[in-house]
Amino acid sequence: MNCVLSRAMEGEPGLTPVRGDEPIPFTDDLPNASMIAVPLTVTGERVASLCATRSEAEPPFTRDDLKLLAKFADQAGLAVALAWARADQQRMQLVEERQRIARDLHDHVIQNLFATGLELQSLASTHPQLTDSLAPPVDRIDSAITDIRTAIFALETRASTDQVRHRLVEAISEITPSLPSAPRITFTGPVDLHLNGSLADDAVAVVRESLSNVARHARANATSVDISATGNRVTITVDDDGVGVASAISHRGGTENLSARAHARGGEFTLSPLSSGGTRAHWEVPITSEEAPRAG
Repeated sequence: MNCVLSRAMEGEPGLTPVRGDEPIPFTDDLPNASMIAVPLTVTGERVASLCATRSEAEPPFTRDDLKLLAKFADQAGLAVALAWARADQQRMQLVEERQRIARDLHDHVIQNLFATGLELQSLASTHPQLTDSLAPPVDRIDSAITDIRTAIFALETRASTDQVRHRLVEAISEITPSLPSAPRITFTGPVDLHLNGSLADDAVAVVRESLSNVARHARANATSVDISATGNRVTITVDDDGVGVASAISHRGGTENLSARAHARGGEFTLSPLSSGGTRAHWEVPITSEEAPRAG
Protein backbone atom coordinates (compact mmCIF):
# COMPACT_ATOMS: atom_id res chain seq x y z
CA MET A 1 0.00 0.00 0.00
CA ASN A 2 1.56 3.29 -1.14
CA CYS A 3 0.73 5.42 1.89
CA VAL A 4 2.62 7.88 4.05
CA LEU A 5 3.79 5.08 6.36
CA SER A 6 5.34 2.96 3.61
CA ARG A 7 6.95 6.02 2.02
CA ALA A 8 8.39 7.06 5.39
CA MET A 9 9.98 3.60 5.71
CA GLU A 10 11.65 4.36 2.37
CA GLY A 11 12.98 7.67 3.68
CA GLU A 12 10.34 10.13 2.45
CA PRO A 13 8.39 12.19 5.03
CA GLY A 14 4.68 12.35 4.19
CA LEU A 15 1.48 14.23 4.91
CA THR A 16 -2.03 12.92 4.09
CA PRO A 17 -3.84 13.20 1.92
CA VAL A 18 -1.50 14.08 -0.93
CA ARG A 19 -3.73 12.76 -3.69
CA GLY A 20 -7.42 12.04 -3.60
CA ASP A 21 -6.91 8.37 -4.47
CA GLU A 22 -4.11 7.75 -1.95
CA PRO A 23 -5.03 5.21 0.75
CA ILE A 24 -4.92 6.40 4.36
CA PRO A 25 -3.93 3.93 7.10
CA PHE A 26 -6.15 3.13 10.07
CA THR A 27 -9.31 4.37 8.36
CA ASP A 28 -11.41 1.81 10.27
CA ASP A 29 -10.37 3.35 13.58
CA LEU A 30 -9.88 6.94 12.43
CA PRO A 31 -12.07 7.70 9.41
CA ASN A 32 -11.01 10.79 7.47
CA ALA A 33 -8.00 11.16 9.78
CA SER A 34 -5.07 13.40 9.01
CA MET A 35 -1.67 11.73 9.31
CA ILE A 36 1.99 12.69 9.15
CA ALA A 37 4.88 10.20 9.04
CA VAL A 38 8.67 10.48 8.99
CA PRO A 39 11.48 7.89 8.92
CA LEU A 40 13.10 6.93 12.22
CA THR A 41 16.83 6.66 11.62
CA VAL A 42 19.31 5.13 14.06
CA THR A 43 23.07 5.34 13.40
CA GLY A 44 22.46 6.05 9.74
CA GLU A 45 19.93 3.27 9.11
CA ARG A 46 16.16 3.55 8.77
CA VAL A 47 14.68 1.18 11.34
CA ALA A 48 11.05 2.31 11.52
CA SER A 49 8.66 5.14 10.76
CA LEU A 50 7.18 7.57 13.25
CA CYS A 51 3.63 8.79 12.68
CA ALA A 52 0.98 10.97 14.29
CA THR A 53 -2.75 11.14 13.53
CA ARG A 54 -5.64 13.52 14.12
CA SER A 55 -9.33 12.82 13.88
CA GLU A 56 -11.50 14.65 11.39
CA ALA A 57 -12.82 16.80 14.24
CA GLU A 58 -9.41 18.44 14.58
CA PRO A 59 -7.55 20.66 12.12
CA PRO A 60 -5.49 18.64 9.62
CA PHE A 61 -1.73 18.51 9.96
CA THR A 62 0.41 21.10 8.18
CA ARG A 63 3.93 21.13 6.79
CA ASP A 64 5.09 22.84 9.99
CA ASP A 65 3.75 19.86 11.96
CA LEU A 66 5.70 17.56 9.66
CA LYS A 67 8.92 19.48 10.31
CA LEU A 68 8.30 19.31 14.06
CA LEU A 69 7.78 15.53 13.91
CA ALA A 70 10.98 15.17 11.87
CA LYS A 71 12.94 17.01 14.60
CA PHE A 72 11.37 14.75 17.22
CA ALA A 73 12.34 11.68 15.16
CA ASP A 74 15.95 12.91 15.06
CA GLN A 75 16.00 13.11 18.85
CA ALA A 76 14.31 9.71 19.15
CA GLY A 77 16.95 8.19 16.86
CA LEU A 78 19.71 9.60 19.06
CA ALA A 79 17.98 8.19 22.15
CA VAL A 80 17.75 4.72 20.59
CA ALA A 81 21.40 4.84 19.50
CA LEU A 82 22.39 5.83 23.04
CA ALA A 83 20.33 2.96 24.47
CA TRP A 84 22.05 0.52 22.11
CA ALA A 85 25.46 1.88 23.10
CA ARG A 86 24.62 1.53 26.79
CA ALA A 87 23.41 -2.03 26.28
CA ASP A 88 26.64 -2.78 24.42
CA GLN A 89 28.67 -1.32 27.29
CA GLN A 90 26.74 -3.33 29.87
CA ARG A 91 27.35 -6.54 27.94
CA MET A 92 31.06 -5.70 27.76
CA GLN A 93 31.16 -5.09 31.51
CA LEU A 94 29.42 -8.43 32.06
CA VAL A 95 31.97 -10.24 29.91
CA GLU A 96 34.87 -8.52 31.67
CA GLU A 97 33.41 -9.62 35.01
CA ARG A 98 33.17 -13.21 33.76
CA GLN A 99 36.78 -13.07 32.65
CA ARG A 100 37.85 -11.71 36.06
CA ILE A 101 35.97 -14.51 37.81
CA ALA A 102 37.61 -17.09 35.55
CA ARG A 103 41.06 -15.69 36.33
CA ASP A 104 40.38 -15.67 40.07
CA LEU A 105 39.12 -19.24 39.97
CA HIS A 106 42.20 -20.37 38.11
CA ASP A 107 44.83 -18.31 39.94
CA HIS A 108 43.53 -18.59 43.48
CA VAL A 109 40.80 -21.16 44.10
CA ILE A 110 42.28 -24.02 42.07
CA GLN A 111 45.79 -23.36 43.37
CA ASN A 112 44.59 -23.37 46.99
CA LEU A 113 42.64 -26.59 46.49
CA PHE A 114 45.60 -28.21 44.77
CA ALA A 115 47.92 -27.20 47.64
CA THR A 116 45.44 -28.55 50.18
CA GLY A 117 45.29 -31.85 48.33
CA LEU A 118 49.07 -32.11 48.32
CA GLU A 119 49.18 -31.44 52.06
CA LEU A 120 46.65 -34.20 52.72
CA GLN A 121 48.61 -36.65 50.55
CA SER A 122 51.81 -35.71 52.39
CA LEU A 123 50.07 -36.25 55.70
CA ALA A 124 48.87 -39.67 54.55
CA SER A 125 52.40 -40.68 53.50
CA THR A 126 53.78 -39.53 56.86
CA HIS A 127 51.03 -41.30 58.81
CA PRO A 128 50.04 -44.43 56.84
CA GLN A 129 47.29 -45.20 59.34
CA LEU A 130 45.42 -42.10 58.01
CA THR A 131 45.55 -43.15 54.36
CA ASP A 132 42.08 -44.67 54.23
CA SER A 133 40.43 -41.76 56.03
CA LEU A 134 42.21 -39.09 53.94
CA ALA A 135 41.59 -40.72 50.55
CA PRO A 136 37.91 -39.59 50.24
CA PRO A 137 38.59 -35.86 50.90
CA VAL A 138 41.53 -35.95 48.45
CA ASP A 139 39.20 -37.45 45.81
CA ARG A 140 36.59 -34.75 46.52
CA ILE A 141 39.24 -32.05 46.08
CA ASP A 142 40.28 -33.55 42.74
CA SER A 143 36.62 -33.63 41.68
CA ALA A 144 36.14 -30.00 42.75
CA ILE A 145 39.19 -28.95 40.72
CA THR A 146 37.74 -30.70 37.67
CA ASP A 147 34.37 -28.98 38.16
CA ILE A 148 35.98 -25.57 38.55
CA ARG A 149 38.07 -26.05 35.42
CA THR A 150 34.88 -26.91 33.53
CA ALA A 151 33.26 -23.74 34.88
CA ILE A 152 36.28 -21.67 33.79
CA PHE A 153 36.05 -23.08 30.28
CA ALA A 154 32.34 -22.26 30.17
CA LEU A 155 32.97 -18.68 31.34
CA GLU A 156 35.74 -18.14 28.78
CA THR A 157 33.67 -19.67 25.98
CA ARG A 158 30.65 -17.52 26.88
CA ALA A 159 32.83 -14.41 26.94
CA SER A 160 34.23 -15.21 23.51
CA THR A 161 30.72 -15.79 22.13
CA ASP A 162 29.30 -12.61 23.65
CA GLN A 163 32.08 -10.33 22.48
CA VAL A 164 32.58 -10.88 18.78
CA ARG A 165 34.62 -7.68 18.54
CA HIS A 166 37.21 -9.34 20.80
CA ARG A 167 37.35 -12.24 18.36
CA LEU A 168 37.67 -9.83 15.44
CA VAL A 169 40.51 -7.94 17.11
CA GLU A 170 42.27 -11.24 17.84
CA ALA A 171 41.90 -12.31 14.20
CA ILE A 172 43.37 -9.00 13.06
CA SER A 173 46.22 -9.35 15.55
CA GLU A 174 47.04 -12.79 14.13
CA ILE A 175 47.60 -11.34 10.63
CA THR A 176 49.27 -8.08 11.71
CA PRO A 177 52.82 -9.55 11.85
CA SER A 178 52.48 -10.32 8.12
CA LEU A 179 51.65 -6.67 7.32
CA PRO A 180 54.01 -3.67 7.23
CA SER A 181 51.90 -1.87 9.84
CA ALA A 182 48.94 -2.63 12.10
CA PRO A 183 45.57 -2.10 10.40
CA ARG A 184 43.33 0.74 11.53
CA ILE A 185 40.16 -0.80 13.01
CA THR A 186 36.75 0.87 13.14
CA PHE A 187 33.56 -0.49 14.67
CA THR A 188 30.24 1.13 13.81
CA GLY A 189 26.98 0.34 15.58
CA PRO A 190 26.26 -2.33 18.21
CA VAL A 191 28.47 -5.02 16.66
CA ASP A 192 28.36 -7.32 19.68
CA LEU A 193 24.56 -7.22 19.76
CA HIS A 194 24.02 -7.93 16.07
CA LEU A 195 26.70 -10.50 15.29
CA ASN A 196 25.69 -13.80 16.86
CA GLY A 197 26.29 -17.49 16.24
CA SER A 198 27.28 -18.44 12.71
CA LEU A 199 27.12 -14.83 11.54
CA ALA A 200 29.87 -13.98 14.03
CA ASP A 201 31.88 -16.96 12.75
CA ASP A 202 31.47 -15.70 9.18
CA ALA A 203 32.52 -12.18 10.15
CA VAL A 204 35.72 -13.43 11.79
CA ALA A 205 36.49 -15.61 8.76
CA VAL A 206 35.89 -12.71 6.36
CA VAL A 207 38.25 -10.38 8.24
CA ARG A 208 40.95 -13.05 8.51
CA GLU A 209 40.76 -14.06 4.84
CA SER A 210 40.62 -10.47 3.56
CA LEU A 211 43.70 -9.45 5.54
CA SER A 212 45.50 -12.63 4.49
CA ASN A 213 44.90 -11.68 0.86
CA VAL A 214 46.36 -8.23 1.53
CA ALA A 215 49.42 -9.77 3.18
CA ARG A 216 49.97 -12.24 0.31
CA HIS A 217 49.24 -10.12 -2.76
CA ALA A 218 48.79 -6.39 -2.14
CA ARG A 219 52.27 -5.21 -1.04
CA ALA A 220 50.42 -2.52 0.89
CA ASN A 221 51.84 -0.03 3.39
CA ALA A 222 48.55 0.75 5.14
CA THR A 223 45.34 -1.20 5.72
CA SER A 224 42.02 -0.32 7.33
CA VAL A 225 39.22 -2.58 8.55
CA ASP A 226 35.70 -1.28 9.13
CA ILE A 227 33.07 -3.54 10.73
CA SER A 228 29.59 -2.05 10.72
CA ALA A 229 26.35 -3.45 12.17
CA THR A 230 23.62 -0.89 11.72
CA GLY A 231 19.92 -1.29 11.13
CA ASN A 232 19.42 -4.58 9.36
CA ARG A 233 22.79 -5.10 7.64
CA VAL A 234 26.34 -6.11 8.50
CA THR A 235 29.17 -4.77 6.36
CA ILE A 236 32.88 -5.49 6.52
CA THR A 237 35.20 -3.31 4.46
CA VAL A 238 38.95 -3.88 4.14
CA ASP A 239 40.92 -1.20 2.26
CA ASP A 240 44.61 -1.25 1.37
CA ASP A 241 46.96 1.09 -0.52
CA GLY A 242 48.79 -1.69 -2.33
CA VAL A 243 49.17 -2.66 -5.98
CA GLY A 244 45.80 -4.41 -6.13
CA VAL A 245 44.83 -8.02 -6.66
CA ALA A 246 45.21 -9.57 -10.10
CA SER A 247 41.98 -10.76 -11.71
CA ALA A 248 43.36 -14.30 -11.90
CA ILE A 249 43.68 -14.27 -8.12
CA SER A 250 40.56 -12.33 -7.21
CA HIS A 251 38.26 -15.15 -8.25
CA ARG A 252 40.11 -18.07 -6.68
CA GLY A 253 40.41 -19.73 -3.32
CA GLY A 254 39.79 -17.40 -0.43
CA THR A 255 37.85 -14.80 -2.36
CA GLU A 256 35.53 -17.48 -3.70
CA ASN A 257 34.95 -18.52 -0.11
CA LEU A 258 34.08 -14.93 0.83
CA SER A 259 31.58 -14.73 -2.02
CA ALA A 260 30.05 -18.07 -1.06
CA ARG A 261 29.61 -16.95 2.56
CA ALA A 262 27.92 -13.75 1.43
CA HIS A 263 25.62 -15.42 -1.12
CA ALA A 264 24.57 -18.05 1.42
CA ARG A 265 23.18 -15.20 3.54
CA GLY A 266 21.57 -13.29 0.71
CA GLY A 267 24.37 -10.74 0.53
CA GLU A 268 27.31 -9.97 -1.73
CA PHE A 269 31.08 -9.69 -1.78
CA THR A 270 32.97 -7.35 -4.09
CA LEU A 271 36.66 -6.79 -4.70
CA SER A 272 37.28 -3.49 -6.46
CA PRO A 273 40.07 -0.96 -7.06
CA LEU A 274 40.14 2.29 -5.10
CA SER A 275 40.39 5.58 -6.97
CA SER A 276 43.35 6.56 -4.76
CA GLY A 277 45.10 3.25 -5.49
CA GLY A 278 44.84 -0.08 -3.77
CA THR A 279 41.92 -2.42 -3.31
CA ARG A 280 38.65 -2.54 -1.40
CA ALA A 281 37.14 -5.84 -0.21
CA HIS A 282 33.51 -5.26 0.72
CA TRP A 283 31.35 -7.97 2.34
CA GLU A 284 27.71 -7.13 3.10
CA VAL A 285 24.83 -9.33 4.31
CA PRO A 286 21.40 -8.73 5.86
CA ILE A 287 20.69 -9.53 9.51
CA THR A 288 17.93 -12.13 9.74
CA SER A 289 15.24 -12.14 12.43
CA GLU A 290 16.95 -15.11 14.11
CA GLU A 291 20.21 -13.17 14.43
CA ALA A 292 18.75 -9.83 15.46
CA PRO A 293 19.27 -8.88 19.11
CA ARG A 294 16.47 -9.78 21.47
CA ALA A 295 15.15 -7.58 24.23
CA GLY A 296 16.24 -8.46 27.76
